[in-house]
Amino acid sequence: MRMGWKKFKEAYRISHIVSMKDGDLVIGSPYIWDLIIVGPNGVIKKHRDGTENENLMRYEREIGDDPVKAAALIAEPDVFEKSIPIYTYENGEIIKKYCEEPGWPNITHDGDIMYENTFSGDEQKIVEYARRNLRAKIENCTDRISENTLKIERDKKLRLEAEKELQSLSVYP
Repeated sequence: MRMGWKKFKEAYRISHIVSMKDGDLVIGSPYIWDLIIVGPNGVIKKHRDGTENENLMRYEREIGDDPVKAAALIAEPDVFEKSIPIYTYENGEIIKKYCEEPGWPNITHDGDIMYENTFSGDEQKIVEYARRNLRAKIENCTDRISENTLKIERDKKLRLEAEKELQSLSVYP
């Protein structure tokens, strides 16, 4: 279970969105989800890329001053006032998680951002979202396969023409 994002957010007085992704703590905004990434060891893995935001600069400074503290906060289990069930989907399965407050840009207990089209308190709605998104993914892949097949056929034709032209030059010494 991913832990510590809430305690981390509170300890550093972070006003941005704080979530967890692949074991890393992520500080982001509604527009850029990964402004700063902090590894489980408390070391900043991705800096703010020059964004001149006083809060972001403060976060980096305070985290960088004491990575041991940052790592301890990330490792420490969070305590939540409420545990409201929320559903999402992954790899063809419906997953039940918990949160204090449903809806975007809130975070599940285990650190996931609850996007509107991937989380809901209504399990059936998530099944519909999953089906719709997977159908769209299948259609998109089918379109790309068709496009790439046409490109491959065109390139095969161009290669054959070039081989014939090269062969025709064999009459020259």
